[in-house]
Amino acid sequence: MSTPLTPLRWGILGCGSIANRLGADVVRLEDHRLQAIASRDAEKAGKYAEKFGVPTRHTGPDAYTALVNDPDVDIVYVATPHNFH
Repeated sequence: MSTPLTPLRWGILGCGSIANRLGADVVRLEDHRLQAIASRDAEKAGKYAEKFGVPTRHTGPDAYTALVNDPDVDIVYVATPHNFH
């Protein structure tokens, strides 16, 4: 009998179309979980969190920094336009 894997906890920077495509894929994986979303727009973050069951929302001018520093996030996906990477 194998030991269950600890889920890899994802944080997503941005709530646009690429983030939505990634979210739809991540939620299908047993050993991955959407943990946090970051957006300067609280409404967009809220809609994304509700759509994918994301427990943590980072919003406001320091949202991206807060997500990167979130101890409950193992990996960060940057889904913002390329000039913000």
